[in-house]
Amino acid sequence: MFGAGVALVGQMYYLPAHWPAGALLVGIGASAVAALMRSDGALIIALASGAAWLFISYAESGGKLPPLYLVFLFPAFLLAVGRQVRAVHHAAVLALGLWLVLVAAEPLSSTAFGSQLAHALALAIAGTAAGVMALDRGWPPLFSAFLPWGLAGYVMALAAQLVRIFGPRGVAGSANLPLVIVSVAALVGIAALYRLSKDKCSGVLLAAALSTAAAIPLLFWSGIGFLAVGRIMVAALLLTSVILMVAAGARSGLRRVRLAGTAAFGLNVTVLLDVTVGSLLGQAVFFFVGGVVLIVFAVYARRILARLVPAETGGGA
Repeated sequence: MFGAGVALVGQMYYLPAHWPAGALLVGIGASAVAALMRSDGALIIALASGAAWLFISYAESGGKLPPLYLVFLFPAFLLAVGRQVRAVHHAAVLALGLWLVLVAAEPLSSTAFGSQLAHALALAIAGTAAGVMALDRGWPPLFSAFLPWGLAGYVMALAAQLVRIFGPRGVAGSANLPLVIVSVAALVGIAALYRLSKDKCSGVLLAAALSTAAAIPLLFWSGIGFLAVGRIMVAALLLTSVILMVAAGARSGLRRVRLAGTAAFGLNVTVLLDVTVGSLLGQAVFFFVGGVVLIVFAVYARRILARLVPAETGGGA
């Protein structure tokens, strides 16, 4: 009814169309309904309208973020903390994540790709750490919604870093202020996993997986990542990170963590196969040698994981 009233007033008084302002006005009205009537649906509409206002304003201004977005988002995010509906939690995380991603994309420039990619990886690490700590420490359910989005960002950012080593020598990127802030948040999250996890073993494994991934942008900033030896180091760090992620998921019992590590492993091995092996004979040799290595790895990994995973009350491992 509020949205229809806005449209009716605009028609009656021939107000000029300004889509960002319209989205913001609907978001403010939906926030009021969400606060007064405790409506989860209205809160989702408010968060979606605020995100639409942010994106349209960013696009129309040529890459400038409206500073009032945080003034709008903060009370809506606080309302979402007290709700139990999972869709509200994901809407709040995505509304905040959109702003964090667009901060890294400012200003728009092809030479800033390295910084933006490092920013995305740091965001994914911080989100993953926050989600795991929320589940481990019993934080409000909203914060656990950071976990699936952080893991998705982790998989995509690592794949982008791997593809980057096979292209021409690029620009390493610069450490701008948003990247420094997000990197500090990622380091704090890794330290929290290492120091505060109830299960010390799973915390150390996950912290090691995220730390290894966080070291990859440093190779590009130093210039080593574009050299032959640096490419090998990037691929080795990446595969080490995803294997540790699988082990951390198996130890902690978090299926999403284990699946993210498995997906990242499969995706990046496929990329390596596509780029490095070209002929039919080369592919046959690759699969033969790779199959033998994976069988040996699987045998020892099964023994290691059997020790890591705590025994159930029924006697099973």
